[in-house]
Amino acid sequence: RQSLVFNRSTRKSANMTWRRGIAMGSNKTLPSRRPIHIMVEHDHDIGGKKLDDYGPIDKHEVPMMPWEYEVDATLSILIQKSHITVDELRRGIEALSGEQQKNLSYYEKWAASMTNILLERRVIKIDDLYRDTDEDDGSERQVFKIGDKVKVKSETTLLPWPKPHLRTPGYVYGAVGEIVADCGEFEYPELSAYRRKGMKQRLYRVRFAQKDLWTLYDGGNHDTAVVEVYKPWLEPASSSSSSS
Repeated sequence: RQSLVFNRSTRKSANMTWRRGIAMGSNKTLPSRRPIHIMVEHDHDIGGKKLDDYGPIDKHEVPMMPWEYEVDATLSILIQKSHITVDELRRGIEALSGEQQKNLSYYEKWAASMTNILLERRVIKIDDLYRDTDEDDGSERQVFKIGDKVKVKSETTLLPWPKPHLRTPGYVYGAVGEIVADCGEFEYPELSAYRRKGMKQRLYRVRFAQKDLWTLYDGGNHDTAVVEVYKPWLEPASSSSSSS
Protein backbone atom coordinates (compact mmCIF):
# COMPACT_ATOMS: atom_id res chain seq x y z
CA ARG A 1 0.00 0.00 0.00
CA GLN A 2 1.42 3.35 -1.01
CA SER A 3 2.18 5.64 1.90
CA LEU A 4 2.66 9.36 1.96
CA VAL A 5 5.27 11.02 4.19
CA PHE A 6 3.88 14.22 5.60
CA ASN A 7 6.47 16.84 6.52
CA ARG A 8 7.18 20.49 5.99
CA SER A 9 8.15 19.90 2.37
CA THR A 10 4.79 18.34 1.72
CA ARG A 11 2.72 20.69 3.80
CA LYS A 12 0.55 21.34 0.79
CA SER A 13 -0.71 17.81 1.32
CA ALA A 14 -2.66 19.12 4.29
CA ASN A 15 -5.64 19.01 1.98
CA MET A 16 -5.58 15.24 2.23
CA THR A 17 -7.53 13.13 -0.20
CA TRP A 18 -9.92 10.36 0.76
CA ARG A 19 -9.59 6.84 -0.50
CA ARG A 20 -10.98 3.61 0.93
CA GLY A 21 -11.68 5.29 4.23
CA ILE A 22 -7.98 6.07 4.85
CA ALA A 23 -6.80 9.67 4.99
CA MET A 24 -3.68 9.81 2.87
CA GLY A 25 -0.73 10.95 4.94
CA SER A 26 -2.25 9.64 8.15
CA ASN A 27 -2.42 6.35 9.95
CA LYS A 28 -5.94 7.11 11.17
CA THR A 29 -8.95 5.37 9.69
CA LEU A 30 -11.48 8.01 8.72
CA PRO A 31 -15.03 7.66 7.46
CA SER A 32 -15.45 7.33 3.74
CA ARG A 33 -17.41 9.94 1.85
CA ARG A 34 -19.02 7.15 -0.11
CA PRO A 35 -21.67 5.09 1.68
CA ILE A 36 -20.67 1.56 2.53
CA HIS A 37 -23.48 -0.87 1.69
CA ILE A 38 -23.76 -3.99 3.81
CA MET A 39 -25.74 -6.70 2.07
CA VAL A 40 -28.54 -7.99 4.26
CA GLU A 41 -29.79 -11.47 3.55
CA HIS A 42 -33.57 -11.47 3.19
CA ASP A 43 -35.93 -14.40 3.54
CA HIS A 44 -36.63 -14.50 -0.19
CA ASP A 45 -32.99 -15.26 -0.99
CA ILE A 46 -32.92 -19.05 -0.83
CA GLY A 47 -30.64 -19.77 -3.77
CA GLY A 48 -28.09 -22.44 -2.95
CA LYS A 49 -29.74 -23.34 0.36
CA LYS A 50 -31.30 -26.58 1.48
CA LEU A 51 -35.00 -26.42 0.83
CA ASP A 52 -36.11 -28.86 3.54
CA ASP A 53 -38.35 -26.20 5.08
CA TYR A 54 -39.96 -25.41 1.74
CA GLY A 55 -40.73 -28.94 0.60
CA PRO A 56 -40.57 -30.25 -2.96
CA ILE A 57 -41.10 -27.85 -5.84
CA ASP A 58 -44.46 -28.35 -7.53
CA LYS A 59 -43.76 -28.30 -11.28
CA HIS A 60 -47.33 -28.92 -12.41
CA GLU A 61 -48.99 -26.33 -14.61
CA VAL A 62 -51.76 -24.59 -12.68
CA PRO A 63 -54.34 -22.50 -14.57
CA MET A 64 -54.55 -18.88 -13.47
CA MET A 65 -57.52 -17.84 -11.37
CA PRO A 66 -59.61 -14.81 -12.40
CA TRP A 67 -58.29 -12.75 -9.47
CA GLU A 68 -54.73 -13.45 -10.59
CA TYR A 69 -55.48 -11.96 -14.00
CA GLU A 70 -56.86 -8.93 -12.18
CA VAL A 71 -53.67 -8.54 -10.12
CA ASP A 72 -51.58 -8.78 -13.28
CA ALA A 73 -53.72 -6.18 -15.03
CA THR A 74 -53.69 -3.90 -11.99
CA LEU A 75 -49.90 -3.84 -12.01
CA SER A 76 -49.89 -2.82 -15.70
CA ILE A 77 -52.29 0.04 -14.97
CA LEU A 78 -50.28 1.23 -11.96
CA ILE A 79 -47.08 1.23 -14.02
CA GLN A 80 -48.78 3.19 -16.81
CA LYS A 81 -49.90 5.78 -14.28
CA SER A 82 -46.39 5.95 -12.75
CA HIS A 83 -47.67 4.83 -9.35
CA ILE A 84 -45.24 1.93 -9.14
CA THR A 85 -42.29 0.43 -11.00
CA VAL A 86 -41.32 -3.17 -11.55
CA ASP A 87 -38.25 -2.64 -9.39
CA GLU A 88 -40.42 -1.34 -6.55
CA LEU A 89 -42.64 -4.40 -6.93
CA ARG A 90 -39.60 -6.64 -6.59
CA ARG A 91 -38.35 -4.71 -3.57
CA GLY A 92 -41.73 -5.09 -1.94
CA ILE A 93 -41.71 -8.84 -2.53
CA GLU A 94 -38.20 -9.15 -1.11
CA ALA A 95 -39.35 -7.29 2.02
CA LEU A 96 -42.05 -9.85 2.85
CA SER A 97 -41.52 -11.94 5.96
CA GLY A 98 -40.26 -15.50 5.92
CA GLU A 99 -43.73 -16.89 6.60
CA GLN A 100 -45.16 -14.82 3.76
CA GLN A 101 -42.41 -15.97 1.43
CA LYS A 102 -43.27 -19.60 2.16
CA ASN A 103 -47.05 -19.40 2.32
CA LEU A 104 -48.15 -16.77 -0.20
CA SER A 105 -48.67 -17.73 -3.81
CA TYR A 106 -46.93 -15.94 -6.69
CA TYR A 107 -49.69 -13.40 -7.29
CA GLU A 108 -50.48 -13.05 -3.60
CA LYS A 109 -46.92 -11.77 -3.21
CA TRP A 110 -47.54 -9.36 -6.08
CA ALA A 111 -50.73 -8.09 -4.41
CA ALA A 112 -49.06 -7.68 -1.00
CA SER A 113 -46.10 -5.86 -2.51
CA MET A 114 -48.25 -3.52 -4.60
CA THR A 115 -50.40 -2.68 -1.57
CA ASN A 116 -47.41 -1.89 0.63
CA ILE A 117 -45.72 0.22 -2.05
CA LEU A 118 -48.90 2.21 -2.72
CA LEU A 119 -49.30 2.83 1.01
CA GLU A 120 -45.65 3.85 1.22
CA ARG A 121 -46.04 6.30 -1.65
CA ARG A 122 -49.34 7.58 -0.21
CA VAL A 123 -51.24 6.73 -3.34
CA ILE A 124 -53.78 5.01 -1.11
CA LYS A 125 -54.61 5.11 2.60
CA ILE A 126 -55.30 2.26 4.96
CA ASP A 127 -58.97 3.29 5.06
CA ASP A 128 -59.19 2.70 1.31
CA LEU A 129 -58.52 -0.99 1.87
CA TYR A 130 -61.12 -1.80 4.50
CA ARG A 131 -64.77 -0.93 4.65
CA ASP A 132 -65.98 0.83 7.77
CA THR A 133 -67.69 -1.35 10.35
CA ASP A 134 -70.80 0.81 10.28
CA GLU A 135 -71.41 -0.32 6.70
CA ASP A 136 -73.09 -3.56 7.70
CA ASP A 137 -76.46 -5.16 7.26
CA GLY A 138 -77.52 -4.51 10.83
CA SER A 139 -76.42 -7.87 12.21
CA GLU A 140 -73.59 -6.23 14.11
CA ARG A 141 -76.14 -4.18 16.06
CA GLN A 142 -77.66 -7.32 17.56
CA VAL A 143 -77.56 -7.25 21.35
CA PHE A 144 -77.15 -10.44 23.35
CA LYS A 145 -78.80 -10.92 26.72
CA ILE A 146 -77.37 -12.48 29.86
CA GLY A 147 -77.88 -16.22 29.62
CA ASP A 148 -77.67 -16.33 25.80
CA LYS A 149 -75.56 -19.10 24.33
CA VAL A 150 -72.99 -17.72 21.89
CA LYS A 151 -70.22 -19.11 19.75
CA VAL A 152 -66.90 -17.38 19.13
CA LYS A 153 -66.19 -17.08 15.43
CA SER A 154 -63.29 -18.86 13.78
CA GLU A 155 -59.88 -17.19 13.68
CA THR A 156 -60.06 -17.33 9.89
CA THR A 157 -63.24 -15.25 9.81
CA LEU A 158 -62.90 -12.47 7.25
CA LEU A 159 -63.31 -9.22 9.14
CA PRO A 160 -63.49 -5.68 7.72
CA TRP A 161 -60.31 -4.50 9.47
CA PRO A 162 -56.62 -5.39 9.41
CA LYS A 163 -55.10 -8.26 11.27
CA PRO A 164 -53.28 -9.50 13.33
CA HIS A 165 -54.22 -7.14 16.20
CA LEU A 166 -57.01 -9.28 17.63
CA ARG A 167 -58.21 -8.85 21.20
CA THR A 168 -60.01 -12.21 21.21
CA PRO A 169 -57.79 -14.91 22.81
CA GLY A 170 -56.88 -17.71 20.46
CA TYR A 171 -57.99 -20.46 22.83
CA VAL A 172 -61.67 -19.48 22.59
CA TYR A 173 -62.02 -19.49 18.78
CA GLY A 174 -64.91 -21.77 17.87
CA ALA A 175 -65.88 -22.34 21.50
CA VAL A 176 -69.45 -22.09 22.79
CA GLY A 177 -70.16 -20.18 25.98
CA GLU A 178 -72.79 -18.24 27.89
CA ILE A 179 -73.16 -14.48 28.24
CA VAL A 180 -72.76 -13.56 31.92
CA ALA A 181 -72.34 -9.77 31.68
CA ASP A 182 -72.90 -6.90 29.27
CA CYS A 183 -70.05 -4.43 29.83
CA GLY A 184 -71.41 -1.72 27.54
CA GLU A 185 -70.04 -0.16 24.36
CA PHE A 186 -66.45 0.96 23.80
CA GLU A 187 -64.15 2.16 21.06
CA TYR A 188 -63.17 -0.96 19.20
CA PRO A 189 -59.45 -1.67 19.85
CA GLU A 190 -58.95 -3.63 16.65
CA LEU A 191 -59.74 -0.42 14.77
CA SER A 192 -58.17 2.12 17.11
CA ALA A 193 -54.90 0.17 16.94
CA TYR A 194 -54.71 1.52 13.37
CA ARG A 195 -56.11 4.93 14.32
CA ARG A 196 -59.29 4.12 12.44
CA LYS A 197 -62.73 5.19 13.53
CA GLY A 198 -65.87 3.12 13.52
CA MET A 199 -68.98 2.67 15.56
CA LYS A 200 -68.49 1.55 19.15
CA GLN A 201 -68.73 -2.18 19.81
CA ARG A 202 -70.43 -3.92 22.69
CA LEU A 203 -68.20 -5.93 25.04
CA TYR A 204 -69.46 -9.07 26.75
CA ARG A 205 -68.16 -11.39 29.44
CA VAL A 206 -68.61 -14.95 28.25
CA ARG A 207 -68.31 -18.01 30.47
CA PHE A 208 -66.81 -21.16 28.99
CA ALA A 209 -66.37 -24.63 30.41
CA GLN A 210 -62.67 -25.26 30.89
CA LYS A 211 -62.98 -28.75 29.40
CA ASP A 212 -64.28 -27.17 26.19
CA LEU A 213 -61.23 -24.92 25.92
CA TRP A 214 -58.39 -27.32 26.69
CA THR A 215 -58.13 -30.76 25.13
CA LEU A 216 -56.07 -32.20 28.00
CA TYR A 217 -57.90 -30.42 30.82
CA ASP A 218 -58.26 -32.85 33.75
CA GLY A 219 -60.03 -30.59 36.24
CA GLY A 220 -63.61 -30.68 37.39
CA ASN A 221 -66.54 -30.66 34.96
CA HIS A 222 -67.88 -27.49 36.56
CA ASP A 223 -64.66 -25.47 36.20
CA THR A 224 -65.17 -22.40 34.04
CA ALA A 225 -63.29 -19.46 32.56
CA VAL A 226 -64.78 -16.03 31.92
CA VAL A 227 -63.39 -14.12 28.93
CA GLU A 228 -64.23 -10.65 27.64
CA VAL A 229 -65.15 -10.81 23.94
CA TYR A 230 -66.30 -8.00 21.64
CA LYS A 231 -69.55 -8.42 19.74
CA PRO A 232 -68.04 -8.76 16.21
CA TRP A 233 -66.48 -12.06 17.30
CA LEU A 234 -69.72 -13.56 18.61
CA GLU A 235 -72.63 -15.23 16.90
CA PRO A 236 -75.68 -17.07 18.27
CA ALA A 237 -74.90 -20.69 19.09
CA SER A 238 -77.12 -23.25 17.41
CA SER A 239 -78.79 -25.90 19.54
CA SER A 240 -76.45 -28.51 18.09
CA SER A 241 -73.27 -26.56 18.80
CA SER A 242 -74.31 -25.55 22.32
CA SER A 243 -73.93 -29.12 23.48
CA SER A 244 -70.37 -29.40 22.15
